[in-house]
Amino acid sequence: MKDVAFRKRQLMNLQTGLNDLEGEFKKAFEKDFGIVGFNCYLSQIAFTKTDLVNNIQNVEKWTKPKSINTSLIAFPGSSKIVYEPLGVVLVISSWNYPLYTAIPPIAGAIAAGNCVVLKPSELAPYSSNLLVQLFKYLDQDCFRIIEGGIQVAQTITRQPFDLIIFTGSPEKGKLVAKAASENLVPCILELGGKSPTIIDNDAKLQAAAQRIIQCRYANAGQTCIACDYILIHEDVVGQFAEILKREMLSWYGSEPYNSKDYNRIITEFHTQRLADMITEDHGGAIIVGGQFDVKQKYVAPTVVMNPKLTSKMMTEEIFGPILPIITFKNLSDAIKFVNERPKPLILYYFGGRSSHQKMIENYTSSGSLSINDTIMNMICHEMPFGGVGNSGYGAYHGKAGFLGCSHAKPVLNKSTLNIYPLSARYAPYTEHKQKILNLFFKMSEVTQAGAIKGVVCVSAVLCLSILAATGQLTSLYRYIARFFSIDQFLDLFRLLIYQYLSQKQFDPYTMFQKTILLQYKCILFNLLFHNYKIIKSSYFGDQNYYKQKMDVISSAPSKGNPLILEQRSHSFIPRKDYKGEPIIRGGKKHKIRFKDENQIILGSQCLDIQFKVENWKKYNEDVTLTQAQEPPCLCVLL
Repeated sequence: MKDVAFRKRQLMNLQTGLNDLEGEFKKAFEKDFGIVGFNCYLSQIAFTKTDLVNNIQNVEKWTKPKSINTSLIAFPGSSKIVYEPLGVVLVISSWNYPLYTAIPPIAGAIAAGNCVVLKPSELAPYSSNLLVQLFKYLDQDCFRIIEGGIQVAQTITRQPFDLIIFTGSPEKGKLVAKAASENLVPCILELGGKSPTIIDNDAKLQAAAQRIIQCRYANAGQTCIACDYILIHEDVVGQFAEILKREMLSWYGSEPYNSKDYNRIITEFHTQRLADMITEDHGGAIIVGGQFDVKQKYVAPTVVMNPKLTSKMMTEEIFGPILPIITFKNLSDAIKFVNERPKPLILYYFGGRSSHQKMIENYTSSGSLSINDTIMNMICHEMPFGGVGNSGYGAYHGKAGFLGCSHAKPVLNKSTLNIYPLSARYAPYTEHKQKILNLFFKMSEVTQAGAIKGVVCVSAVLCLSILAATGQLTSLYRYIARFFSIDQFLDLFRLLIYQYLSQKQFDPYTMFQKTILLQYKCILFNLLFHNYKIIKSSYFGDQNYYKQKMDVISSAPSKGNPLILEQRSHSFIPRKDYKGEPIIRGGKKHKIRFKDENQIILGSQCLDIQFKVENWKKYNEDVTLTQAQEPPCLCVLL
């Protein structure tokens, strides 16, 4: 299936089948889960369609070979990465989302050019039967579906597939990985686990409650990325509990059993398992729900405050509509609590302080991290979806699914040129050849592209020197002066020399890139607005500038209202030594001051600035700036 057009056609056939059978799938989900109405579309169909569309729109782009840098040692040559299919992929979907755990992995496998065998879960029989109908829209030589129970699953996982994608519990995932290891078959395992939710004392509790309810009780809690338990700061637990009760009443009413937005548990066995968690001596207080009916496969949305850490609901993955809440005093205690347990598939954090968000990001490990929201990470196709440690390995969704189902084959195309010094690689290794080879290996980090760009930069300097020596630089200077003065160019060259002397490693192209950024704005503005002239500041001659490596920006907020800013100790302040050609038009002066860290008041205007200003109050003073002569003056500080 290396033909990209064929892959795209199969994806579009899958999309057509999904649209044709959408009504039938809704009926199947109602029979399997008791889901009705829009909740059925939202939780089972909508996410599946968006992922499929993403694959259709990007398959041609993803399959293109990717050019990469070639080391100077391999000169002359070119390198690229070619993405080729693995072969035949086995997808084992889960019963809780029979469509969403099947189609996105299949779409990634098809986009990568693989043939696919699907094994749907036998616990959702009506959905499984419809998936058989859906597969009839695909090429029967490349795509097959196998229904069956545990015995079928055990048999097919022992077959020599090229990749297995499995969605399920960690216990079942270990069995799949063990069976696959007999044939050295790689796996992508999405295994779930106990995903914690941390609520800090500065969290927006209303939003947190709404988003946690949506995540925890969607599909009656039978979701691998559901909030398995809450860790909440003790200062806000009482307020949060009241908000949670009020929101749950608003969502599902006083009788969730009759709510069209709340469905049933998949089997009586799993209903009894959840009932045992509620009725055991868990040591907590049930503040919401607690009702269940095993025969009707119903468990009410339930909240348990401070259960024992040794209870079933705190040691096993709940996978149902039960939400334990545990309090903590300090965020470090919550981080320690999470780190003492197996790594979760996803971690949710609600809080506004960026320092605390960084702590969660840096000192915890999870398949994904979602800050101040739940579920929505599943819609972001650029974000891989997968676990780490006990919650699985590998990832799919979007491009991650394509890459996971592909072999990234590196291709080096080397010239047959064999002249000196390239021939030094061959024996006999004389002392001279050894010196040449040692020099090559010392330059192993230098790429062909980087070397060529460096040669171009050096050649440009040599050409300028020759032009200057022959007296032909005058005409070139006149042309360059239209964009920036030669003094500015010499200032840039001096800065380049300073960087060369102050750094251990010399990368002329990178340094030139960084240096040229100091004046790209003045060139850009002069090209766009020819009636602007550029005034050079004399500040560039200050040696302290070089020592502190201060970056400088330019800004032209509006014609006739020049604004000059410089950076000192990471704060932008107005310059007081403006040396332009000030003209007081109509006797009116413009005063500039900071409004806050992101805005400046210039005359009667309030202007946004591009960079955040720290300690702006320290520099909040009036500085007189005036309008300039015609043509309007763009004041640039380099």
